[in-house]
Amino acid sequence: MNLKRFTLVYVATALGVIAVVYAVQVLLGHNIANGGMSIIPAIVAAMVEGQRYAKAERAVPESAVLWRFAKAAALMILGLSLIFVVLLSVIMPPLRQMMSDPVGASVLFGGALLQAALGLVLVRFFTGMGAKSQLTAIRKKEGRD
Repeated sequence: MNLKRFTLVYVATALGVIAVVYAVQVLLGHNIANGGMSIIPAIVAAMVEGQRYAKAERAVPESAVLWRFAKAAALMILGLSLIFVVLLSVIMPPLRQMMSDPVGASVLFGGALLQAALGLVLVRFFTGMGAKSQLTAIRKKEGRD
């Protein structure tokens, strides 16, 4: 499995979610943003990575391989989350104020840790699911040909 590709899909999906939220807010006047949207990039990137693995290997990855990849992905998610918070604190005064307070900074760091922990579980589960679904599709296609 490829952590670089996972990261690119993760970032692209996160930007896509932000764009959709913004477009809905501008066009329809509704704010559809919520905390649950933060798990979408991990799910999409994991599914894509599982599918790519199944295409290349014609198998579902072993559980140990899935956990190893999920751990690496969770560390990447943690790093990206922390970078994102720091970058946003530069342009958003309330976030900058929160970052300057030890309690506020701890809350933000805790949120990043929570996102990484969720990412660990989501990546492990959805990478396997993506591989299984792709393998099923491959077998069905080969059965028809």
